[in-house]
Amino acid sequence: MLTEFLSYPLVAVFFLLGVLVFVHEFGHYITAKIFHVGVETFSFGFGPVLISKKFFGTLFQVALIPLGGFVKLAGSYEGEPVPKEYEGAELFRAAPWKKIFILLAGPAFNFFLAAFIYASLFSVGFKKLDSVVGLVKKHSPAEQAGLLSGDRLLSLGGKSFNTWEDMSELISQSPGKILTATYERFGQEYETKITPETFFVPSHKGGEEAVGRIGIAPIFWPPIVSVSALESIAYRLGLRTGDVVQSVSYKENGSKKLFEENISAWHELEFFLAKILNKDLREVFFQVKRASDLELVSIPFELTVNEKKKFLLLKDTSFFSSFLGLRSSELTVLFEGEGESSSSFLKNHDIIIGFQGEKIQDIFDLEKIVEENKSSLGSLTVLREGKEISFDLPLKGVERQLPSGSELFYVLDVSFLAKGVSLPYRVEKADSLFSALSFGVAETYNMSIKFCESLWGLVVGRVPLASLGGPILVAKTASDSIKMGFEVFFIIMALISINLGIVNLVPIPLLDGGRIVIVTIEWIRGKTLSLEALENFQKIGFVLVFSLFILAMYNDLSRFWASAIQDFVGMGK
Repeated sequence: MLTEFLSYPLVAVFFLLGVLVFVHEFGHYITAKIFHVGVETFSFGFGPVLISKKFFGTLFQVALIPLGGFVKLAGSYEGEPVPKEYEGAELFRAAPWKKIFILLAGPAFNFFLAAFIYASLFSVGFKKLDSVVGLVKKHSPAEQAGLLSGDRLLSLGGKSFNTWEDMSELISQSPGKILTATYERFGQEYETKITPETFFVPSHKGGEEAVGRIGIAPIFWPPIVSVSALESIAYRLGLRTGDVVQSVSYKENGSKKLFEENISAWHELEFFLAKILNKDLREVFFQVKRASDLELVSIPFELTVNEKKKFLLLKDTSFFSSFLGLRSSELTVLFEGEGESSSSFLKNHDIIIGFQGEKIQDIFDLEKIVEENKSSLGSLTVLREGKEISFDLPLKGVERQLPSGSELFYVLDVSFLAKGVSLPYRVEKADSLFSALSFGVAETYNMSIKFCESLWGLVVGRVPLASLGGPILVAKTASDSIKMGFEVFFIIMALISINLGIVNLVPIPLLDGGRIVIVTIEWIRGKTLSLEALENFQKIGFVLVFSLFILAMYNDLSRFWASAIQDFVGMGK
């Protein structure tokens, strides 16, 4: 219930920014108190005041617009009228270094908050995917190195790991390098050589950077069967498209013992069929779950004499589609509800084998072509009851959000019979308070460096101005992260807190960084700037900050258009 309530974009962004603003302003407040500087007002939000109450000599208030806040320090400049209770505690009387500390405290507390969030999450434990090979792309470096689905990678280039995240980072950092890979298969360790393929992707610093890829994905296909033809062996045996293989049972030659193996993924079914190649098994049965039956269906794997002779001549697992007529269901069309597309081109259980003139062997091939497709008309080739059929059909236009703005591309508006199943995960957690705090500080530092690199790229023009985001983007990000779980939400909160801290240190008047520059100039000069100079600085700062806000809002509207506005206020949910 709470998750659903917080997932409304307006609620999510108010909660997110509310925490960040309170922490930032509390940093200014508590440091001013420590240095005996009067604090007149602590405001959460801008605009008309909704409620207010005075505590510890400060008026705490909540204003109508909760997209910011401020702390009003007494006597910011000499000659400014202050209430009698703050006389002698004005800011202008404080030593310059105290003023700088007060100004730095806001951003510093944002960094403290981020470190605290990271440390707390690490104390509870992060869920991280195991370094298990999921899908393997055909003709990829992983396939060429002999890796199979289900293998557990242990090390690359002499560096050990046990999570997908660490493994992926090593691969990404090694484009074109020959690496020695150690992996585990059925309890045995093996070694192979693998060279990550080089790809160029957008960099957070601006421009592009080279990264390595080996052609694996962190999902498995479930053991859902697709039968390619009515004349196939699989169909004759009794298997039907949509059957889910739950387990297999068999006896080994010369043994009366009945063995049973559970099947939870397609590659496990492939391994079992490969076992039939290498061992003389008998009384083999598939236990399958079929939508039309309440109980499991037991299907015997019985080949004719001629089929068995051909079967035993096979040297690898490439027989699945060509010999048995059996294949995974990653490209098998599923129409839920009506059962068929309204266009009547595609039919339920069609198997996609070609798109836009390109051969499709797996989901990787289809994904690559779709990502590059700009045509609203699709040329499709499918396998229907063993026959190849080609036709054109209209595609669905979808907006893709990029840092530089939105981009329109066209996709097949269909679902597939097989939905990817995530890899198993492990929980990594801190073994002591020190390790949790160390992790929190290190993660905050690393994220700060990356954001500074992005900010510098923006200044020098390597990162486009269109990548700036405003409150609508923050609202959507907050809402989407809540839907993904509180761990993701708090990670996003930490990232935005770091961003807020760094942005406030930028030397623009109105921001903490700009005010620090002014205090430093006054410190060097040995006297304060004139009121007129301060007002001019404030005007410049207002123009710059307001211009950036307008640009960010324009970018948000360019990205999301009217649908984003509806989502922002919680409509259309």
